[in-house]
Amino acid sequence: MASKSAKQGVVYVTHSGTYTSPELSAEKIADYSYSNNFYNKVKNEQRNLLFSDPPEITVYDENGEVAEDETTRLREMCLSKSVNLWAKIQMGWGSVFDYGAGIFNPIWGYQENEYILKELRHLPAESFGCIPTADLVVAGDILEGIGVDRNGNVRYFQEDYNGQVKELTNIWMLKDPLSSYVAGRPISLPILPIIGAIKFSLNSQMQKVNRIGAPVPWVKINDPQPAAQGNGYVSDEEYAQMFLQNASKDVTMPLRDNMEIVDPYQNESGSALETLDFLTKLIADYWSPASLISKDGTMIGGSSASEMGLLLRYVSSVHEWLEDAFEELLQPYLDANGYEGYSIDVDIPLPEVDKSELNIKRASIAKNVPYAIKANEYREMLGLPADEELEGVYLSDIQPEPAQMPGGMSQLMNTEEKPTPRQAEKMSEKEQKDIWREVAEDILEAVEEEEV
Repeated sequence: MASKSAKQGVVYVTHSGTYTSPELSAEKIADYSYSNNFYNKVKNEQRNLLFSDPPEITVYDENGEVAEDETTRLREMCLSKSVNLWAKIQMGWGSVFDYGAGIFNPIWGYQENEYILKELRHLPAESFGCIPTADLVVAGDILEGIGVDRNGNVRYFQEDYNGQVKELTNIWMLKDPLSSYVAGRPISLPILPIIGAIKFSLNSQMQKVNRIGAPVPWVKINDPQPAAQGNGYVSDEEYAQMFLQNASKDVTMPLRDNMEIVDPYQNESGSALETLDFLTKLIADYWSPASLISKDGTMIGGSSASEMGLLLRYVSSVHEWLEDAFEELLQPYLDANGYEGYSIDVDIPLPEVDKSELNIKRASIAKNVPYAIKANEYREMLGLPADEELEGVYLSDIQPEPAQMPGGMSQLMNTEEKPTPRQAEKMSEKEQKDIWREVAEDILEAVEEEEV
């Protein structure tokens, strides 16, 4: 009679693995940010799109005019090596992209009789992913070291290189104002699981290459025996695993009498490559505003002008909250130095694009705002050289009535009373700049309406 404790039958032993979505944490995101080429490709493309040229920093007085001396001194402060505002804007956005918040340590102090920002230190956001040493009512989602205490105060806890958690008090935090989370939410959050899936798919594809070049063996075990004195207290299944892990052209291991190598005859399909292609396109579609454009049918429109309009709107929306945040950071310079009623404007330029098609539409729009457009500016939109005789002449001086435009676009700017050219000349530079911003918005809207 056969023993009831004897192992019988056939067992096949091989390597295997399954994909599970990784748990997101500051440490995991830091690993992606430092070493994952797919993640960094997306991040670098976004950075290059958003930050093409340094910002223009301007101080306006209480009348809305440019304060030349104050503007010069503020720009010098922002260009100093210890502040380097242009780099810090990009670094701050990078931290928001990765972790949801950019953390800075601003050092203010007096230099002679002037209160200035002496240093702006960017702190690694991932170091705020620690467990705080105080009881916080609400903590950050990814950056758990940032939270609100019972008194409603935001507190910051950082883990140093020695693993010690310390509370920091002189902190300025940058985050998307639309985020309701105390420490923001990573811009990259929706793609992080996809990045993990891409990494797994890439490993699977490499395994496929290995299987084709050097097929993965399976070990067939007949009547597998448990660990016993006769087999060195190593069961047949354990020995088969040791064989698969260690046997190679340089390491020879004999198979036991009840074992043999078999070919699993697996069908190698292109599923890994197909999955990789799908996942990378999914990321591209998520980040590109132009994905709203239908190239074949009509969703919003099919021209490059519509695509560019959407792109500029996307870039402008990011610039807006970054500009507001850093204007707030710099405002103590004016307040502490007694510039009452003065304000700071940080203007990050939009990316340079081919504007030939858009300029024609701008010229059509400009006919409806002749009080704000000078004749030579209008000629520039049409690609024509400046005319000395028209220097300083507004379009309204030579064209009293706005021309009608196709597609109903002339209705965009005719709902309010327009100032006369002389009134426009008396406008402050800040007011004229605001008008141009409104015109730019109307231009982009017009582009979209024309393409529908």
